[in-house]
Order: sequence, then structure tokens, then C-alpha cells
Amino acid sequence: MLKQLFVYIVLIVFAVVIWDLNDEYAEYIVIPGASSPTPPRQRRVHIMSFNVNALPDVVMLFRNKRAHADKVVAFIEEHMGTYDVICLQEVFSNVLRPKLDKLFQAHGWTTCRENPTGLGIRPESGLYTACRWGMTFSDRVVFSGEWVDALARKGAMAVYIHGVNIRVINVHLQDRHCDFMGTRISQIYDMRRKFGGGIYIGDFNEPDAAIRRDTYGKILGRTCFPSTPTQTELNGNTYVLDGAFLPAYVQNETVEVVACDVSDHRPIHISFDTSQTSLPR
Repeated sequence: MLKQLFVYIVLIVFAVVIWDLNDEYAEYIVIPGASSPTPPRQRRVHIMSFNVNALPDVVMLFRNKRAHADKVVAFIEEHMGTYDVICLQEVFSNVLRPKLDKLFQAHGWTTCRENPTGLGIRPESGLYTACRWGMTFSDRVVFSGEWVDALARKGAMAVYIHGVNIRVINVHLQDRHCDFMGTRISQIYDMRRKFGGGIYIGDFNEPDAAIRRDTYGKILGRTCFPSTPTQTELNGNTYVLDGAFLPAYVQNETVEVVACDVSDHRPIHISFDTSQTSLPR
């Protein structure tokens, strides 16, 4: 047991060194769906946000990465008929990413994700957005992060959804462990300056509802978070970390947590009405 632990620590240290040396730049690509329909101008939009906990392969040495990827894909395929847009976080695993590509292509969905240009061992954001309609990549922002979060470079990625004319920003903020609230607020300002108004949705890593409403909400928009937990830690503690901030042009929003046991997070289902006919990209 001690020998296995020592080997694991050595490999982690080696991975950290390689990550630090491999400061590669990641491009973002849109893979068009074969049969992406055009949505009606006025309709209700349904979005799933799900932190799938597919950490970098080199970190999760003793996890069955293929089995975890298969569970994630099976869950999404079972539920994707309910949704128009699916925003995933922590798609760091090189095992999961191609499986998601294959799934969404088989159903004619358009996808947007990072496309590493270097060795592919230091993932940039782990963000993956899929849409049953056409969409265009708008921009992204990369967070330097603090402590272990600096290893995988979290961030935010914006796409423009054709037809319904909305901007959806897939978000993963700095981890809440230790005192990094100031880092998260700085990241929120970075996003707002980069993207402007839009639907900010994802894992915000802030369990305090008052902070989300009174601090984050004043910067990003109207808060839309569930009342039931979205994450359960190994020690049994539960938190509401996943949700959205909405612009004025969406109305009648609802949010619920979806039952799921394939990740430490549970997906959220947000729906809203929009009659917006024009939105700058």
C-alpha cells in the first residue's frame, strides 16, 4: 500500500512538472451537426449544465476512465431529448472527449470544445457545449487559477445559438477550497468584460446564496440556482454550486436538479422563454 502511494505521489509530481513546462495554446473548434434544425423565433429553451468530473487522465491513474466515460455518455444519451443545449464542465479526459463527439454527431448536434494544439497533456478549460441547433464560437477566457486549479486552467467559453439568438457562456470558476473568493470575483469581472451580457451557466463553486445573489448577480445578471444540492463530497457534505445568471431578455425561468450518480455533481435543468429577435454576437 505504501509503495503504491509513493509511486502515485511521484507520478503526480512528474505530471505537475510536465504541465508547468507544457504551456500550450488550445484552439476552439465547432463541429457542425449533420441535421441541425433551425428553431422557431419564439420558444422555450432547455439547457442542461453538468460537471462530469472527468479529470485529466494523468491525474486519475487508478480510476477506470473508460467505464466512467461510458457512464457519462449513457446518461447524456438517455436525457438529451429533453434539452436544446448541453453545457459540460471538467471534460478534461482524452478518453471521454471523443466519445462525446461520436454521441452528438450521431444525433446531429453541433458541438464546441477545445482542440489542443500541443502535447495535449495540460488541458485548457474542460468545457464542452453541444446544441441541437447551429451555433458559432464567440470567444473564451482562460483563468490562471490558484493552487491545484492552476494545473488544468479553468475558464469560460461563449457560443452564439442561431435562431433563438442567445449567447450561452459555459463557466467553471476557481475551486472554493481554501479562501479563493477574491479569485472567483476577479474571474467573474474578466468574463463580464470579455463577453458582456448573456446566459452564464455552469459550476460557480460558490455555496453561499447571498454572495451569489448580492455579489455575483450584480455583475452577471439575475440569479437562477436550485434550492437542492448539486454536489455531494466524499465526507457527505452537500452544496449548491451549479446554476446560472440570466439577462433581462429571458423570462419565466425554472431550475431543477436532475437525479444522477455518475459524478460528484448532479446536472441542473434550466428552462426559460425568450422572444429576443436580435442579439449582437
